Amino acid sequence: MPYEGREIGAIYFYGSPWWLMNRGTVIRNNFFHHISTKSSPNRTHGLRAIHVDGMNAGIVFENNIFYRVAQGIASTYPGNWMTNNIFVDAEGISIWQSDRSYLFYKNRKIEDGPYMRVIERMVDILKTVRVKQPPWSLRYPPLVEMMEDEPVKWAPIQGSIIECNINTGGPSFSVSRAISASTVFQNNWDGEDPLFTDKEKMNFSIRPGSPVYGITGCEPVKTDKIGVCKDELRASWPIKRSMEDIGKYYRVEVKPVENVKKGKASPARISPALEYGIPYAKHPVTVDGRLDSEEWQGLDIDRALKIDRHWDGQTKESSKSYAWLLHDDKYLYIATKHEPEPFTADMPASKKNHVPLVEVSFESQAGTQSQGWWPEDMPTGPIYTFWGGAGGKLELKNRFEIPGNMVRKLEASIEYKTVISDRENFSWMSEMKIPFSEVGINLAGVNKLRFNMGVWKRAGWFAWVPTGSSIWLVENAGFIKFLE
Repeated sequence: MPYEGREIGAIYFYGSPWWLMNRGTVIRNNFFHHISTKSSPNRTHGLRAIHVDGMNAGIVFENNIFYRVAQGIASTYPGNWMTNNIFVDAEGISIWQSDRSYLFYKNRKIEDGPYMRVIERMVDILKTVRVKQPPWSLRYPPLVEMMEDEPVKWAPIQGSIIECNINTGGPSFSVSRAISASTVFQNNWDGEDPLFTDKEKMNFSIRPGSPVYGITGCEPVKTDKIGVCKDELRASWPIKRSMEDIGKYYRVEVKPVENVKKGKASPARISPALEYGIPYAKHPVTVDGRLDSEEWQGLDIDRALKIDRHWDGQTKESSKSYAWLLHDDKYLYIATKHEPEPFTADMPASKKNHVPLVEVSFESQAGTQSQGWWPEDMPTGPIYTFWGGAGGKLELKNRFEIPGNMVRKLEASIEYKTVISDRENFSWMSEMKIPFSEVGINLAGVNKLRFNMGVWKRAGWFAWVPTGSSIWLVENAGFIKFLE
């Protein structure tokens, strides 16, 4: 039972040094449930229902049901099949497809050529199997390419298949940008209850006539095929347990154990998660800080993201701040508008010359851009935090030790402009343009991402979703969803 370990799964694959050669395993007709991180003494538990480690590929995961799990399937290397699975109320991402092909390159850089120590070991093992002859050559053709070409050709293009999966009640799917071109990601459902037969009794078969069948093309998961099997080696049969026994030790509330140092565990959520749908841009956006109504689709206040709640969730008066988000195929656009905030007699004197700023914090997807600074077993994808000052300065707040050259490149890639209409009372506007490629967001491989925004005003920090702590604790914030 994965109770206190780290980087682990209820089913765990490793297989070194048979990298990419552990093919043919099928995980089918299983019910994974009540697998929680909340009892672990580790701050980053890295717990999944299924964890594929050690550069494994060619594994099939189909017709499984996941309910109340920390994460569903973590496929750390491309080349696996994840189809027709059901995910319900997962705490973390349902399917996480990352890319470790860099492990086959010298210095983990594709331009430095193959890492011969690993390649030579793989060749020696492959020679023990007749991979160029049937049945190996027909069943596992990628192994033939591994014998003949350098990894620059075969390592990134194994290609996973993620299709006809159902997700509801939790974060959905994440695919590394580096392998988006070779990953088949299609016909997956991420939405409300797909019409389960009886969720309360954990009967997650989907009723005939559910719209998910027509939308995704998925097949019914036959729950009568799921469960333990009668076997002469079992100590007892039949297995006796009541509904009360199932999930008996699953902890809904967060209670960090005593040996976690005070202040190290993330605080409990204090505000419900909000969701903001980001429309597709209808017109080109010129980043000049002026907020053109046509560019921003009318600047409708009712459709704005409202940054008006004190960071700790307490009621506190302040001026209004609004944000609008748009996207196209390459960029995320963010506009903000801030009403005047006059200096008042009850404020400290230091606030008179206060210069406000806006914070944008969001989760991305693990990939080549996050290698070396973001552990893959974190509860979220890589988190980026940008501060944009009213004076026009943009800064990446490097809270997670991103290498300096990457920080400079990121800051240079983002356009940011402001216009101040009232300097004394700081009524101002801003526009920001973030390239998806630089922060690792692959629109084809993601449905929702964790997100938050905040504004530092004379009255203090105000947030879109209060976290009880820093704005960038996006696991306790809201979600953005990219609309078509």
